[in-house]
Amino acid sequence: MRIVAALGGVAALGLAAFMLTLGRPAGASQASLTPIKLLHPVRKPGTHGTLKSKTLQQTVARSSSRATHPKKVTRRKATPKPVVLLPGLAPEVAAALRGHEVVVVSLFDPQARVDQISVAEASAGAKVAHAGFVPLDVLRQGQGGPLVKQLGVLPDPAVLVYRRPGDLVARFDGFADRDTVAQAVANAAATMP
Repeated sequence: MRIVAALGGVAALGLAAFMLTLGRPAGASQASLTPIKLLHPVRKPGTHGTLKSKTLQQTVARSSSRATHPKKVTRRKATPKPVVLLPGLAPEVAAALRGHEVVVVSLFDPQARVDQISVAEASAGAKVAHAGFVPLDVLRQGQGGPLVKQLGVLPDPAVLVYRRPGDLVARFDGFADRDTVAQAVANAAATMP
């Protein structure tokens, strides 16, 4: 086994030596190779010249006068306009509309497997379209109650698309895939004033 390993090592060294000599023309030496000319010559440090003493004194005088009389620059920060929303929105939807112009709301029952898939698809569609996303559990009175007051009885799963200031622009009862949700968001964004 040792002999086989030793022979393999000798063969590898021979192959490496062969590969190194294969790329050189016969009789070529290191001295006969022409040097490579740089496309972008690099300046050496210290060859740029030096400042004359008058110019240096003028530069120092200018910088010291600026230091004694600095200009005051005050920039006004742009204050964002407050977002005014319609009354009666669910608190989660209102919070999302403050941060996004278009929001996708997914109504779901956490115990139904199809509803979980619907929430995942609605979330993906909202992410693709750069919209806000709010999942609302229909079994929680606090989350679904304001929507029931506003829209009546809603099925689950359902997807709602809101646009500022709280207008409902699309409603999908049942399952809606990510492409449908993304298209609804794009349509809502295109019709914004």
